[in-house]
Amino acid sequence: MRRIYLDHNATTPLDPAVLAAMRPHLERGGNPSSTHQEGRAARVAIDEARSRIARILATTPEEIVFTSGGTESNNLALLGAARAARKRGRHVLSSPLEHASALGPLERLREEGFEVEHLPATADGRIDPAVLGRRLRPDTVLVVAMAANNETGALLPIDEIASALPREVVFHCDATQAIGKVPLPAGLARANLVALSSHKIHGPLGAGALVVRRGTPIEPVATGGGQERALRPGTENVAAIVGLSAALDRAVSRSREYGVRIGGLTSRFLEGLERAVPGTRLHGPREARLPNTVNVALPCPDGRALPIALDLAGVAVSSGSACESGAAEPSHVLLAMGIPEEDARRSVRISLGWDLDDEDLTEAVRRIASVVDRLGAQSEF
Repeated sequence: MRRIYLDHNATTPLDPAVLAAMRPHLERGGNPSSTHQEGRAARVAIDEARSRIARILATTPEEIVFTSGGTESNNLALLGAARAARKRGRHVLSSPLEHASALGPLERLREEGFEVEHLPATADGRIDPAVLGRRLRPDTVLVVAMAANNETGALLPIDEIASALPREVVFHCDATQAIGKVPLPAGLARANLVALSSHKIHGPLGAGALVVRRGTPIEPVATGGGQERALRPGTENVAAIVGLSAALDRAVSRSREYGVRIGGLTSRFLEGLERAVPGTRLHGPREARLPNTVNVALPCPDGRALPIALDLAGVAVSSGSACESGAAEPSHVLLAMGIPEEDARRSVRISLGWDLDDEDLTEAVRRIASVVDRLGAQSEF
């Protein structure tokens, strides 16, 4: 049976062009901290990748810190920035919609004596900048808001959030899901810290970056080496870093095409699903969202069986963030939006990518409808 992969927000297939860029560095040795010829060649590759990424993001090479991915970037940003500012204040404001890799370090900060306040989420999975403005205090040192939600695809109002913040408040934005899919908001230039991940944009697993704007107070989370401005010690993964820069370049250069092609596919898929499965409910905004993402509640009595049944039918989806999809609890994002727990348990995230076409999605709709029917649709849903 032909597999249909609808989980591109979890990870994307490695682009052959990206692999080609990485291959020379997979086949040769050389520690970029070594002074011999092999080491110098590795250092040049990293420097070129850093400059390329800085150019794409309209920043400077000195502001790019390489990490292992979005999780490490978020941990370094939140723990490092809050701890560096703790003498000035201990109040942190966050969106409750953040990825687990941000919620985890926020909980750690709470254990360390910080007051972490989660803003209320709107029914469409965003936050109100006016509410954020009213919650700011003289001791607020850090504000956390992602550019796009990984589960619903909702685009957060980053421009308005950035405008509401005093300059002394550090702003962290996880742009992992947004980059390469939508034009990056102008307000992102206000963000002191921006997290990126390679494997969301057809790059290799295990590579990411954190933009650390010049002058942003931040402490390292790990110690033991001077690499990456001593903020991320450890020998750099040269091939993965080269792959990240190649993937980012390709993703951003094709972002307009992505919005048109993938956005059209997603809209047609959602329309087909709503026709084939009456009672399908869309979570999050219908318009202000990522062009590839829909989160829907499907009318079946046992939502926990949905992802497994769809997998057996050859359709790969998730019930939420890939980092939490094995959890028994319903999505924290959907619950924060005020969605009833039972509906949240019946929900799946469907995220499309370049490798799909209308034929794939027509077949996916047929299989999903068959699975829902087999699980026993409930008319009162």
